[in-house]
Amino acid sequence: MPKEKPRWKQEEINNLKKLVSTGVPVSDIAKQFGRKYYSVASKSNRMGIKHPYLSPSFKPEISTELAYILGAWFGDRTSPKKLGIFVNDEDFALKFHMYLEKILNRKINIKKYGNRFFVQRIDKDFAEWIRNKSLDEIKEFIKSGGDIAIANFLSGFFDAEGTVIKRYAQVTQKRKEILEICKELLTKLNISSSLFRENREDESESYYILRIQKLSSLINFYNEVGFSILRKQKNLREVIRTHLKNHASSLERYNEFVRLVGENLTRKDIAERLNVSVATTYNWQSGKCLPILVRNNINLLDLKKLEGEIEYA
Repeated sequence: MPKEKPRWKQEEINNLKKLVSTGVPVSDIAKQFGRKYYSVASKSNRMGIKHPYLSPSFKPEISTELAYILGAWFGDRTSPKKLGIFVNDEDFALKFHMYLEKILNRKINIKKYGNRFFVQRIDKDFAEWIRNKSLDEIKEFIKSGGDIAIANFLSGFFDAEGTVIKRYAQVTQKRKEILEICKELLTKLNISSSLFRENREDESESYYILRIQKLSSLINFYNEVGFSILRKQKNLREVIRTHLKNHASSLERYNEFVRLVGENLTRKDIAERLNVSVATTYNWQSGKCLPILVRNNINLLDLKKLEGEIEYA
């Protein structure tokens, strides 16, 4: 092992700047200077000399795979310098692994620790690229790929952070600015959502919730984005089916109302046949207070499909 020199000479510093800035590996510089690797690396960091990991021509193109990886990384990143996830669901880990190998064009291992799966790759190109991008630039990068890229980014993000509970799908995070971007991207796909601060007893940290609750938006999310994690996609389907079952009778009653209106019956006669109030028939005829399935443009054929024939994503 070479002996460590106590001090850096100005000539060495000048050479260090030149060598690092031109992309010479730190290990080669250490051998040339007769110093240990960590000494050269530490000196470079202290002086703010950045190694050009990226060539000027490195410009990743948006793709289905990269959009999904970015979404998952923003949701469950293990490190700002590493492309990786540490998750419970094998189907999520397998998809992330497959896409990561494709965009990096190299072999990557999946490791299992107990019941969790770990997929990670230290990638200096990615670290440097993402470090120099603002969130707005990342958003525009995703949008440049159109609806497919947007859907895959959101799918990756919701796979990592999303959950399905009660009557909605949602994400909880500290980083409000990320959720604001996701809300904007959801809107691009005709998926409405609400963003609000979560009420917690511990007020030392702020958490925010991005929630999809409207039936038409849940259906659009299921069809256009969806979860790669099968258990979450199943839960989402059950939420949608529950919504539909709860409102199926009102849809059938409304369809009968439309048929009876065509027979030129009075509102009072129609109300008696349908067992609803006259006020309800007046509202329906005026286009007010319509049943939720009517407002969401779901007919009986759609209802049958959604209740029993939705294919898993």
